[in-house]
Amino acid sequence: SPNRLSPVTYPLDVNAALASKPGHPLMHPSSLLSRRLVMQLGGFATGLRFGGDTEFLLRAVFLAKIVNLPEFAYFRRKRPHSLTTAVETGLGSKVRQQLLTTLKARYRDNLERVQKGVQPDLSPLVTAPAIQLQYLAGPESVFCAR
Repeated sequence: SPNRLSPVTYPLDVNAALASKPGHPLMHPSSLLSRRLVMQLGGFATGLRFGGDTEFLLRAVFLAKIVNLPEFAYFRRKRPHSLTTAVETGLGSKVRQQLLTTLKARYRDNLERVQKGVQPDLSPLVTAPAIQLQYLAGPESVFCAR
């Protein structure tokens, strides 16, 4: 049934989970991040169409202790044709698998670097230029540029 509710749990210690198997043991939409951590990591990989949460997590683990709450704090809806479920970009798609292979290899390389006492590469995988935002609601429709 499309309205079925299924509880999903994530490991409490995300760092330990990643050490045993690189993947995505964090429900990113329910996570809290400090601005300091985001800035230390150079922000998100803005050049990715999808997978930015996993890319960020696989860098953040080298600077932060990451945990999940034991409580259920997020309800996720699976929508057909979203980036996660669409045939072209979904979890089982070729392009998604290629990105995951790249991200996991980079994570393992950084792990090896840390074990050798070398600084890991924690820069975003790929960045894109800033976009111009247009406000479509509010007192005035204005363009916002920096």
